[in-house]
Amino acid sequence: MPAQIQTIEETTSFTMITSVILIITILVFVFKGVAILESVNRINDNLSDSNKHFITKGVFIFLILCFLTPLARKLISNGLVFFILLIVTKILFGVHLSIKSREQGRNGIIWFILGFVEQTSALIALGLIPKLLKNKSPHFEDKKRLNDEFSEQIFELKKLKKDDLLTQGEFEQKKDNLKQKFQGKYLDLNRIENEKILLKKIDSLQKAFDNGLINVKEFQDKRKNLES
Repeated sequence: MPAQIQTIEETTSFTMITSVILIITILVFVFKGVAILESVNRINDNLSDSNKHFITKGVFIFLILCFLTPLARKLISNGLVFFILLIVTKILFGVHLSIKSREQGRNGIIWFILGFVEQTSALIALGLIPKLLKNKSPHFEDKKRLNDEFSEQIFELKKLKKDDLLTQGEFEQKKDNLKQKFQGKYLDLNRIENEKILLKKIDSLQKAFDNGLINVKEFQDKRKNLES
């Protein structure tokens, strides 16, 4: 009899885990669809670093929660306390997703909601989609042009590979060389942006000093901090 009970419990646990994985997989595709809709009339930042680390983080969090949730349920007998703890945890995950999504040029409110609904699916979905260029970026048009050129040349490489004119190894090597080349141009644009921002801040400091709002020492210290 105990053996039968153990078998039933193992079967139930396996069914539950399988169901959770299935739900997470479905939500990943749903959240990815939301991300695609969010990308309409926006430009993918094809030259940015891969977001694959979000997938690893999502899987890691899923494994941790699989272990901690049953443990917390046993330790916290009060259902209301457990529910409050669950809501607070979901809010924290939502805030985390909101911050990370903003770094990817995406809508923080949308990703807060997705992270609150199901954090693992949201993280994996964020890892499967490219970063977006920010429309208000000072060199947006230049970055858009670089992205377009990069995408066109990658497309040409794929055609060569499809026609068996490039091996898989040659394709990957040329793709990496191409990405490095365009990322160098990208870094130059970012350097120019940062230099303009620095000059603007120094100019604001100079005006504040000229108007007597800050003294010589304050001006020198603040300028030194900016240039360091």
